[in-house]
Amino acid sequence: MKHCICLLFILSPLLLFSQYSIHLSESVSTPDLAVSVGRDLSFADLSIEISERVYDEDFSIGMTTSMDKADVIISNSSDSSEVSIQIRNEKETDLTINVYDIALEEDFRIKIKSADEADYLVFSEVDSLNNEHIAVALLPIINAHLRYTLEDVPYWAKGGLLPSLTVVQPAVYCCPGRRRFIRSVDAQKLALSDGSEWFISPSGTYLSSQWNIFDEVVVLRTNSVGQYVLSRRPSQWSGTRQRVGAFFMGRGAD
Repeated sequence: MKHCICLLFILSPLLLFSQYSIHLSESVSTPDLAVSVGRDLSFADLSIEISERVYDEDFSIGMTTSMDKADVIISNSSDSSEVSIQIRNEKETDLTINVYDIALEEDFRIKIKSADEADYLVFSEVDSLNNEHIAVALLPIINAHLRYTLEDVPYWAKGGLLPSLTVVQPAVYCCPGRRRFIRSVDAQKLALSDGSEWFISPSGTYLSSQWNIFDEVVVLRTNSVGQYVLSRRPSQWSGTRQRVGAFFMGRGAD
């Protein structure tokens, strides 16, 4: 039987918030990712243009002084970060990227705007921050826009981060609209009666802790590939339908 993992997020304005924290350093002993970054590195995996002068951007960013409002927190401590990235000048790294202010040929374009106009907000605890550091900190979001083609980069989506796609592989669920029953549920894992298994994000565990074996769940389709909504039918103890977003990563046997 194949197993699946998925990322869940609660469908409310607050819990759709996708903030993550990241630490960048040359001296991280056990980084989640090692990156070579520069301007003219040979055989780069990715080239990024990032500045105020970018046209036809893939997305825009703005700097904020509010940590609560930020989508990305660049932390000065690996202990308080979800992801640690080591920045090296060596060739032997997981990823090599070139970062330019202006480029004629680039894979990705990021425009720096004011905070009230930007698609994503960045908060930094680091004083000496340059565009290369910002580009590296944005890699999980860049990878999501590139449909997760960078396999070693942590998987980012609404709801936060999961390990890289060497661990998590999104997939298309076969049977949306059908009623299923919860077969098992624990801290961060939920299994349905068709054999599918789901990995619950930390932001959703407080809701899933209220769900019980044999509760009825309907899988609903969304407009995003691989993304669904799990809707639990109200029981006699709860009159509120609880809906949870889900990225389906595979499926079990019926």
